[in-house]
Amino acid sequence: MLIFPSFTSTRSIFYRKTYLAAALPDEDYEKKKASPAVLKYKSMSKYIAKSPEMLRKEAEIKDLRAQLKKRQTTLKSLKTRLKNTQSDIEEIQRKVHTGMLHKAEAVDALRMEIAELARQLKKVKGMSRMDKEQLQMMADEISSDEMFGPAYQEYKAYKEKQQSADFDFDEYERARIHDVFQQFQVKPEEKEQRDIRKVFLKLSQKFHPDLAKGEKETADFHSLMQQINEAYQANDIQTLLELESLYLAEELDFTTKAVTVDVLQQEIDRLNRDLNFIDHQIGRTSEEIKNLRQSQLGVMLTATNRMEREGEGFDTMTAYFDQMIQMFTQLRDGLKDSIELGRISPKLMDTIMGQEEDFEDEEDDFIPGGNPMDMFMKMMDDDEEAMEFLGGLFDKVEVENPKFPIGSSVRVKANVGTPYNRKIKMKGWEGRVLDAFYNSNEQVIYVVSFDSITIGQMAPDFIKKALDEEGDFQDFELLEPQLEACQPRDTLFEATKAYKNAYHQHYWTDFVEPDQAKRFKKIMVKHPDLSDDENWNEHLEQRLTFPFEAKTRGLIDSKADIAVNVTDFQLYDEEYGYIMEIKMKGRSGKRGYPLFDLRMEDTKIAQAQILDDYSAWVWHSLVG
Repeated sequence: MLIFPSFTSTRSIFYRKTYLAAALPDEDYEKKKASPAVLKYKSMSKYIAKSPEMLRKEAEIKDLRAQLKKRQTTLKSLKTRLKNTQSDIEEIQRKVHTGMLHKAEAVDALRMEIAELARQLKKVKGMSRMDKEQLQMMADEISSDEMFGPAYQEYKAYKEKQQSADFDFDEYERARIHDVFQQFQVKPEEKEQRDIRKVFLKLSQKFHPDLAKGEKETADFHSLMQQINEAYQANDIQTLLELESLYLAEELDFTTKAVTVDVLQQEIDRLNRDLNFIDHQIGRTSEEIKNLRQSQLGVMLTATNRMEREGEGFDTMTAYFDQMIQMFTQLRDGLKDSIELGRISPKLMDTIMGQEEDFEDEEDDFIPGGNPMDMFMKMMDDDEEAMEFLGGLFDKVEVENPKFPIGSSVRVKANVGTPYNRKIKMKGWEGRVLDAFYNSNEQVIYVVSFDSITIGQMAPDFIKKALDEEGDFQDFELLEPQLEACQPRDTLFEATKAYKNAYHQHYWTDFVEPDQAKRFKKIMVKHPDLSDDENWNEHLEQRLTFPFEAKTRGLIDSKADIAVNVTDFQLYDEEYGYIMEIKMKGRSGKRGYPLFDLRMEDTKIAQAQILDDYSAWVWHSLVG
């Protein structure tokens, strides 16, 4: 409702101001002019004076800003995921270089000592021709450069650099990891690269240190240029746009008289440019994550995480080197003993015979004299070979008649910490037995899936940490002495429902906006006994009506904003989710197209939100 309904034109405003000026003293008029009623009236008058075209453009700007904010949130979550994946891989690489290869160095020193002792023993008088031949063969084989693969040769070069005075360990590590990750980067297309360069040049010309005035501004410009250069080299247009918005662009104020239709159109063009930039970076970042996760390094990360959760991991791999060190130490001591006696000593014979028996027992599991690191990396060529290798390495022997039967309820009676936070103790937690098997030490291990009550008592920070580490907060492995039998407190359905509620309550907070996260949870916990895909299927079948008009997002190979007519579901693809039957305008026939790459131009339609939600879910759950 207007404050002054009779004054609705510019001329009326003039008369009203004249009347107030005549009726009141100057001082009172100034106060009256600044009163809430007058200010509100002035604001309303400006609104009324705007043309329909200006109002439409203002609404378009508001919508574009909302879209941009949402895309920026998506991109930031993808960049965080990529950074975390790279950090995890870097940590594994660091463990290899500072742990396993140090073990290899110890083995290397021992084998060279053994080779020299074998040559010395060969020269002892009284040695038979056969013994001399065997000792020479031992010396030749054990001192061969081929005993350890290229990983160790790289490590030796690394050690030589490390021992030099000008060696910078941190810089070396950063450069080495940077080189490793370069191969997985997805470069922008030539036109996009030129457009990114335009933004870069605009910023660099503004903040070049040579243009600074004074020491403080020089330091500030130097810091900014460092950020600008790093973002440009990484094709991180999001960071460049944020710097541009922060330092070069002015916030458009719709209430300013200077705002014209042309000014609004310029803002629309800028926002569309930024949206296009961000969408392309989302696609590149997602592809980079996918490339990295499917690479040799990514497969190794996945396998290592699983092995670590199962109590194996690097401890088991380094144990292989410990086994070699122990074996070589015994062999060295046996050779020393033989040289002192002047003949092949019983100690050396026992060592050789004992190792031969070990070889027969172990067969192909582990061959001393090979390089476990190279063997491991060789098997990491793809998921199937990696899993086959790891499966053979850590085969679980099922317990035929476990103390706690499968499906029975158990309680943790020991004060044992969780894998994600040792300070959080599981004592008193209850759940059901899913599996029972022997570990490598012949101990009985139980996989316990905790019930709904235990899940309800878990701290949100604990659940979040488990999800951040791509782990599970419901199923844990525990030793038999750590458990005791108890009565069930809920049903399996209730436990599954509690798990899904907790999972979807906390998982999406880093990836999407709060309202969208709530909608995700509502969809995927509607039927706890169904998978996420099945719940989405029901949601889409109930909410989508056909046919409908849509446009492509341009997140995959096709271009953005291609108009299509969506007629029905076609099939489900494990990589891209639901494939729709569409007809592209201007083309004959129908084809399949991923639903996640479709959007509706009219965002006010309820169906548009469904498409936006599904697109975000597929990016984070499947494609990313």
